[in-house]
Amino acid sequence: MKSTGITGNCPINFTLETLGNRWALLIVRDIAFYGKRTYGEFLRSEEGITTSMLADRLLVLEKQGMIIKKRSNTDRRKEIYTLDRRGYTLVPLLLELSRWGMYENGLADLNPAWVEQLQTNHDALVQLIYETLDEGGSVFRGERSVVEKLGIQIYSNK
Repeated sequence: MKSTGITGNCPINFTLETLGNRWALLIVRDIAFYGKRTYGEFLRSEEGITTSMLADRLLVLEKQGMIIKKRSNTDRRKEIYTLDRRGYTLVPLLLELSRWGMYENGLADLNPAWVEQLQTNHDALVQLIYETLDEGGSVFRGERSVVEKLGIQIYSNK
């Protein structure tokens, strides 16, 4: 068995200790779902992450191979963050968290087309998300978004 430095054999504990806290998943969500790419865009997320926590989480995610940091081609002062292949593996988890949260928060009825995609076309949806991320798009925002490709509207407060 490979040593990870994480205690116990529970896969849920491994996942939680690897990610560290909720901010890691929210940063991955912002990249994949909302197309955020810069420090300032993450900082403006409604959850209100502090600058020190954001800097720490970005560094940890980069070291873990979840995200890649590159200099912007258009503004050399900015760094652009994208998902690395290991970060891609969190997309199905984010979809399941999203589905659960939509039902528990009463948003499922507002997004019937999206819920149907989650329930009936899950594997195809995950593949479409991967392809869209490879093209530089995101799930919910932009002209190359997954929802645009599917031709559906969603309710979102983002």
